[in-house]
Amino acid sequence: MEHVRWGVVGAGHVCENMSGPPLYLVAHSSLELVHRRNREEGEEFVIRHGKGRYVDSFSELVQSSDIDAVYIATPTELHEEQAIGALEAGKHVLVEHPMALSSESCERMLRAAGKAKRKIGVALYRRGYPSVEKVKTVVQSGLIGTPIAASVNDEFP
Repeated sequence: MEHVRWGVVGAGHVCENMSGPPLYLVAHSSLELVHRRNREEGEEFVIRHGKGRYVDSFSELVQSSDIDAVYIATPTELHEEQAIGALEAGKHVLVEHPMALSSESCERMLRAAGKAKRKIGVALYRRGYPSVEKVKTVVQSGLIGTPIAASVNDEFP
C-alpha cells in the first residue's frame, strides 16, 4: 500500500494531542473520516485540523470505501468490539493502548486480524520517552542482571 487513508473513531484528547496528527502529517498518509459520539465535537475536530470529514456512525466509517485503516482512540472497553468490526469490514487497525481489557480480548482481536488478512497494531507513543529509552539501555547492557519485575513512573518523561 503506497498511501494509507485513515478513519478515526474517538477523536478526543489522545487523538487530538498524541497519535492523531501523525495520521495526516506523515508522507503517504491522510485523514479521511472522523467519528465521535458527540457530533459537534467531532465536527470541531475536523475544522481544527482541516482534514477529513465527519461521519455519523462507527458503522458508516468502517463500511466506507474512502478509508483503508481505522485508528481507534475510544475508551479501552470499546476496543475489542470496534477493532473486530473494523477488521471484519476489511480495514487495517491501529488501536490506542492498552489494546484491550484482557489477554483473551487481545487474542480475539489478533485472530480476527488473521482471519481478515489485515494488520492490527497498538499505538504506544511512550516507547520513545527518554526515561523508557534509558531503562531499555540499562537492561540491554546486562548491568543489573535479568529483571524479573519492574515498575516505572513515566509521569515526567
